[in-house]
Amino acid sequence: MESNTNTSNINLDVAIANQGGTHRFADDEARGIRDPRTGRFMQHQDIGEDTKLNVKFSAEPVFSKRETYFAGGVPKYVDMDFITITIPGNRDLIVHTPVTDFYIWRFPQEYEAYKRGQEASVVGTPLEMWPGLQPSQVAELKHQGIRTVEQLATLSDTSSGVLRGFYAMKHKAQQFLDDAKDKTATAFVRAQMEEQNERHQAELKAVEERFAAMLAEAMATKDSKKSKPSEGGSGS
Repeated sequence: MESNTNTSNINLDVAIANQGGTHRFADDEARGIRDPRTGRFMQHQDIGEDTKLNVKFSAEPVFSKRETYFAGGVPKYVDMDFITITIPGNRDLIVHTPVTDFYIWRFPQEYEAYKRGQEASVVGTPLEMWPGLQPSQVAELKHQGIRTVEQLATLSDTSSGVLRGFYAMKHKAQQFLDDAKDKTATAFVRAQMEEQNERHQAELKAVEERFAAMLAEAMATKDSKKSKPSEGGSGS
């Protein structure tokens, strides 16, 4: 990954020209598979996997030589969209660069949320919602860019040097997710069984109601025949 970009060295004209360009990535789209929940690539022949990255769009002031020139030498700045990409558990690898149409295409939902003034959502179980961590551990993990239990469970072992109790926390996170999957599977099977039983009970009730209706009709017919006077009765 790239290191932090020095905004004083940005070629403003080129950066602006690269923002909001036409969609040029139709062929690239076909080489990857996106997660339907996040819009990120789960796998891509050129990019790899984007689902575990932390991505943030922001607006930052950038010095403009052109506007400064037209202002008679008074320093002028313009707002420009930037993107910051980090890897959970690794604070040394950071991308911080002006937004281009490539990043808009690569992270469409985050960019759309940024433009609407919203915080990009994170798919997964937030650390704060997991009772397996102490508040101090949550703070330490978030400081390392880790925001969900899923991110913790899939961290590379290279993060063991920067996180206290790394292996224990990672194992607990993996166990928590495995248990959640088992509970989900069990709940699914139970729901199917309950649905099947309810359907069976409904069918049985319908049969009983039809039988009761037929019996009632037969009894009514029998009673009707009994109430009719017999033909050819004896005379006086």
